Amino acid sequence: MGMNNLSKYYEMHKNIQRSPYSFLSSLSLEHLRIFLLGYDACALDNKVYFSWKPEFNNFIENKYKDKLISRHPFKIIELCESNEKDAFNKFFELLDDFLEKYVCPSEIVENALPSEYEKLSLTDKYYKALDMIRKKPKLYFRSTSLQYLESYINGYTACANTYQISFSPHHGFDDFIQEKYEAKVSKNPFKIIHLNSFYDEEAFNKFFELLDEFLKQKETPSD
Repeated sequence: MGMNNLSKYYEMHKNIQRSPYSFLSSLSLEHLRIFLLGYDACALDNKVYFSWKPEFNNFIENKYKDKLISRHPFKIIELCESNEKDAFNKFFELLDDFLEKYVCPSEIVENALPSEYEKLSLTDKYYKALDMIRKKPKLYFRSTSLQYLESYINGYTACANTYQISFSPHHGFDDFIQEKYEAKVSKNPFKIIHLNSFYDEEAFNKFFELLDEFLKQKETPSD
């Protein structure tokens, strides 16, 4: 019997716990939060919704009730642990505790939400999401950061891979960036752009500038 949607979601958490740098550019709860933000956005675009989150948030609030500073579970853990690594590990410890003691995954109802962009392909929905982030990045991230954007995109792509959805909006972008910067060491376009920018916000803006150029080039027929 195959895994249900919630089991797949939980398995993604375990994969990140086992090999965080395969998914995140930094070992931090903020990068994990943004990765899951991207994952959830893709899930919603495919009409999948997970209902245990409000209960988990309440669980975290109760766990830290004597030290409560924030309402967001990631922020609560982050502020109450001594460093980023401890906070990152604590999150998974608490998630396991929550699922074992308070939730039976097989009993959780998975709801399908209607898509706002019913007639659009997943690639079109993805670019709409990126456009919203581009216009108002601080609605999604703590700062205008290319590394945060990378975590979001990794999350969105990981969800598409989980559900085996054909999705490759950046096909060829790696080679385009590598050629653009004559990079010989890394093929990661985010890393290349970041290394060739003075600060993170510049790298963030440069990514979109280059993505626009890449997409325009793809749309222009070759002679």
